[in-house]
Amino acid sequence: MGQTALAGGSSSTPTPQALYPDLSCPEGLEELLSAPPPDLGAQRRHGWNPKDCSENIEVKEGGLYFERRPVAQSTDGARGKR
Repeated sequence: MGQTALAGGSSSTPTPQALYPDLSCPEGLEELLSAPPPDLGAQRRHGWNPKDCSENIEVKEGGLYFERRPVAQSTDGARGKR
């Protein structure tokens, strides 16, 4: 169980590249990931808005991140400050 038969008769787990041959990064992602992180002030200005989020979400540390309280069968969201 958990193994897949591949062409050629061998039996092994296929690699992600074999299952999804086009795993290229979206345009600009490599540049974004190689850039230095924004300063803390910019992160706070563009963080999560505590006044515009679901009741099951608690915004922490001035909008840098949020935590969602697990509630069955609910959909929650939070908007950014900008």
